[in-house]
Order: sequence, then structure tokens, then C-alpha cells
Amino acid sequence: STPYTFTVTATNQWGSSAASAASNDITISAGNDLFVGATVIGGLAGNANSSNRSATTEANEPPLIGNYYAGGATIWFKYDAPATGPITVNTSGSNFDTVLSVYRVNTADSITGITQIAFNDDYGGTLLSSVTTSVIEGSRYYIRVGSYGSGRGDVKLNWSLTATCVAGTPSNNNFCAAASLMPGTVASANNTGGTVEANEPTPSLGSGAASLWWTYTAANDGTLAFTVNSSS
Repeated sequence: STPYTFTVTATNQWGSSAASAASNDITISAGNDLFVGATVIGGLAGNANSSNRSATTEANEPPLIGNYYAGGATIWFKYDAPATGPITVNTSGSNFDTVLSVYRVNTADSITGITQIAFNDDYGGTLLSSVTTSVIEGSRYYIRVGSYGSGRGDVKLNWSLTATCVAGTPSNNNFCAAASLMPGTVASANNTGGTVEANEPTPSLGSGAASLWWTYTAANDGTLAFTVNSSS
């Protein structure tokens, strides 16, 4: 966000006035019309109210097939999953024809580094939208609500996550709660208190072993190298 100060000058056919004194400071921030201003939501379940009446589309927004964004008007929400399991997101309570999509942070936490994992236009015989997809605890997701064509109005976003994986200690001790890795990053963890869970492949771990899990989604084909350093 950036603070701005405004002054006013009046002009007519007889000339121009002196500029007024600056009276009020205002701060202009990127609203959730922009990816970087995405509204933060959280918890296993909840809802958030917004509007796309003055929304637009921005450069590099992920495209969708057809006329879904012919009129623009997309807004963004950001969700850090508190648990692993299926999540249902819908626009029930909105008052226009919505289009809903969910994205996972893939190569970077930016509008060009996300991958679509769910999409819906209409459901249940309505012009509203609903998706159900799987999320992983600790991973970040972005939810985009847009208009079909030139629709505008009030947005109500609802979400409900059913936790199917209980995080251990450490949090990525269990396979189902594997932490996310992104290319070129360094992940730090401590396996104190860790265990080996049932059915885990353990032929070489030995007695008293403790394992941690990570997940990685490849953006391209190629060779991937992992290096473990500074381990005791």
C-alpha cells in the first residue's frame, strides 16, 4: 500500500484558484481485484463477503476456455490449508452468474506460478459455482471468483474442509501431511519426536527410525536432484 495526499485546484472561464491545503491523507491498497491483494481466508470452514462491481482482470491472469471472462471482473482469495483433506468451495449467496477456480502454488507465489486444480461454472441447476478438491496441510491455495460474461454483483465465498490427516510431531512426520517443496528452495526440519508410520516403506531405516515427508509437483520434464545437508 502507498499513502497519497491530494490538493484541489478550481478552474473556470475566469482563471484558476490556488491549490488548497492538503487536508486528509489516504492510503490506497491493492484490493482483492488483484492477485497480490487477495483476501486472506482460513480455518476449516467459513465464509467471506466481497464484490466484483468495480473489478477487472489483470495481466497474466490464468486463462479459461470460452466466454467466462469476456467482461472481466475477477477477485482473489488466499487460503493456507490448516489440514489435509477434501475442501468444498462455493459461491452460494452471490447474486450473479459466477465462475469459480482454485489454484495451487506451484513454481512461485505469484500469478504466473500457480496451477489450476479445480474449476466450475454452474452447479445444482443454478448460475452459482461449487468445487471440491484435495488440499495439503501447510500448502497455499488461491481461489478466484469471476463473472460469466459481464455479470457484476455481491460475492459470498463459502468453504468447508474435512480433515482426513492428523499432523504429527513434526508436522510432516506422516505421509498424508507431507510438506510442499518448490524448485530451488531449501527446506529445514527437525525429526525429533518423529516416528515411522504403519505401512511405510522401511527396509533400510533401521530400529528407532524417524521419517519426514515432502511433496513436489514437477512443472516440467527433466532430472531432479535433492541434496541433504547439515543433518546430524
